[in-house]
Amino acid sequence: MEEKNLTLRKYGRVPQSFVFDSRALFKKYDDSAAIIQDLMIFYSYNRLNVNLFGEFEFTIKDFCEAMGYERTTLQRTITELKDPPTLNDHVFDSVFEYALFRSLKEVVIVTRRREGRDEFIPFPLLDYLYVNYDRSTDKLTKRTYVVEFSKKFIKNIFKEYFILDYEDYNRITDKHIDIMGVNRSFYLTICKMITIIRNLRYNTMKEKKVWAEENNTFITTVDQLCDVLRITCTESTEKKRALTKRLNKIQKQLTNTPFQYKYVKSKENSRWKYSIEFHFSNEVLDEYDEKLRAKFLFTLLSRCEMNYGKINSNYGTDIIRGKLTQEQEENFIEWFMSDKDMYDQEILDSNQKYIRIGKFSIFKEVYKDVYAVPYKGNDIDFSLIRSQKSRS
Repeated sequence: MEEKNLTLRKYGRVPQSFVFDSRALFKKYDDSAAIIQDLMIFYSYNRLNVNLFGEFEFTIKDFCEAMGYERTTLQRTITELKDPPTLNDHVFDSVFEYALFRSLKEVVIVTRRREGRDEFIPFPLLDYLYVNYDRSTDKLTKRTYVVEFSKKFIKNIFKEYFILDYEDYNRITDKHIDIMGVNRSFYLTICKMITIIRNLRYNTMKEKKVWAEENNTFITTVDQLCDVLRITCTESTEKKRALTKRLNKIQKQLTNTPFQYKYVKSKENSRWKYSIEFHFSNEVLDEYDEKLRAKFLFTLLSRCEMNYGKINSNYGTDIIRGKLTQEQEENFIEWFMSDKDMYDQEILDSNQKYIRIGKFSIFKEVYKDVYAVPYKGNDIDFSLIRSQKSRS
């Protein structure tokens, strides 16, 4: 049998809400939006590929190296802040820490038009933030951060998300942080386009109909893209000129998810070409897939939820009914992301002994079911989920 790689590329996830409403972060957090957006991508990628259970701890060096920043840029004191936020004598006055503080304190409102109505939904980002100082040195700037995103965010990266090519996302750079931020936000729109086309292609071929590569297109308007990229020109010719310059730059920076584009008329009788048609090759669509990794993560979440129901009997009854309160759902997510109940435990209850199944046993069971090979590690290693091979 031929061996093939399931996923050699690095894929992250982003909640759909921040792609359908690509302006939400930038309207709410202005100068901090680009960093907050990158923190979301950095967190979700590392959580799902490196460290799902337990605390998520990192340094500013880790963040800068992963997301393409200079440390001096993010550690710069914002002198324009007349009264920087201070908690327990900790002053959040650097570019990076001010962004952390705002994502902890301020809730963003995301909007989405669905089923003929506009929805306005509060979306909290960080649940908590810890700052750990290195007491072995007098420099309090040497510190690590522990963050946990909200239960809503975590639920979304498991159930309502778009995938993104993590390497291509970070290839998009600019000397201006705000421009880099909106360009990366546009890349998330590219990811949405690829996903929509892939789904259309799949559904068409499922009905045993022919799908030609020329159908791998997505059309949007100049005004819509200028809105995403925050191009503020008012004259149509200037808009197209600025948009072309920006798209050409992004186009050159991408490697794994290249695209072609051209200006087209929105209608045959239109006078001007004021819409843009994006085109993606079959190769891009074929490769853009988490494959069995997506199945693994979803199955792991589902079986851990059932196991949590067994630990909490009342909750378990509600799982079977398929009706969970918001509190129950949040309690489960908090437990799922923690390092609690990682290993099997022998429990004595009413003079009877039984084994409480831990997350590691569930992890191994799901791994074998999804990949059809036993898991050989002595502990949980999510990097194996990304690069594991399958037989076909």
